[in-house]
Amino acid sequence: MNIFKVYFIGLTIALTIGPISLLIAQRAITKGMKCAIVTSLGVALADFTFAIVACTVGASVLLFVEKYDRSVHVFSGIVLLGLALYISYGALKAYQKKIQSSAAKGSGNDFISAYALTIHNPMTVAVFLGFLSFMTGIQSIGGVLLFAFCLFLGSLTGQLIIGLTAWILRGFFQNPKSILALNMISAIGITAFALGSFLKVLN
Repeated sequence: MNIFKVYFIGLTIALTIGPISLLIAQRAITKGMKCAIVTSLGVALADFTFAIVACTVGASVLLFVEKYDRSVHVFSGIVLLGLALYISYGALKAYQKKIQSSAAKGSGNDFISAYALTIHNPMTVAVFLGFLSFMTGIQSIGGVLLFAFCLFLGSLTGQLIIGLTAWILRGFFQNPKSILALNMISAIGITAFALGSFLKVLN
């Protein structure tokens, strides 16, 4: 097993632009780098979980999830739409109070919400299915854990790159109107992914 290749797989998965990437960027700018790190850990742990599943029971579980693709896309669309509405509501509420969202404290569930969103995200399942051939056939428990850990590190690196980049660029968003615009763009982007999930069901 090439640990650098596994690390690169995790990095590739992390840098796949999707609703999770938008969420990390949004939290980095509006809540700060600490929140982005917590969110990134939640996402990377979800990827670690997927890696364990793929290495141990392999195609049987991931393909089972793919079998119920329509239901997964409907559920994902509903959750992402709810997230977009929540971000929009929070941004409007903060703007009306004329306080910057970046001063807001996390609700304490950033880690859990990031983990849950990543676990059921169809894009994550699709990416892992694409890399499935690299994840099956590992015999020892140590090999499985090493594979999952290397993938976790790659995933975490990618998530942190996204969060750090967004946090560095936060200087462009120092006034309430800019923060509101950022949140709305993020919400619109996440809504687009939600609609994409619904459209896949209709095809």
